Amino acid sequence: MNSKTVLIVLTSLCAEGAPVLVLEMVRCWLQQGIQPIIITLNAQPTDLLTEFQALNIPIHGLELGDRGYSRYAIPLNIVK
Repeated sequence: MNSKTVLIVLTSLCAEGAPVLVLEMVRCWLQQGIQPIIITLNAQPTDLLTEFQALNIPIHGLELGDRGYSRYAIPLNIVK
């Protein structure tokens, strides 16, 4: 079976909405041999960090902040 990777971009790892849904999806993907990678735009909050770490999911934080135009600038070299 070919391994596949899925890239997920979240605002943060706050324990609500999309991050909680992503955590459930990640568990299913891992069972199917799909490797998720998570990128967070903001460093805080980190409510679900330990849950993702327990699954050995790579997490990369951009720490863009929530003010100014820099929050929209996403470096293109985050995925190789």
